[in-house]
Amino acid sequence: MPNENIPETTSSFSNLDKVFHYVEFFILGLLIQLTLTERNIFTVKGIYFFTIVLGFSMACIDELHQGFVEGRHSSVADMLFDFAGILSSFFVFKNFD
Repeated sequence: MPNENIPETTSSFSNLDKVFHYVEFFILGLLIQLTLTERNIFTVKGIYFFTIVLGFSMACIDELHQGFVEGRHSSVADMLFDFAGILSSFFVFKNFD
């Protein structure tokens, strides 16, 4: 979705797309961890490592892809919010498991 199509809000937070990136990758991090735990093929450290590798790779690919889509642009800040979402999912998953 081009950045211009993000719904306007009355909040003072002007970077709503950063919140979307964070939440999407937070959910992705949880899903990766749940999948790897269910499959029982890695240790806990392996699950964390694999989640970081997969999550960061997907964030990089997502930003690279956005650079080729008309009306979108790549952003290091978006990638940082993606990665922050992945890392935050560890704390929730640790308490959930």
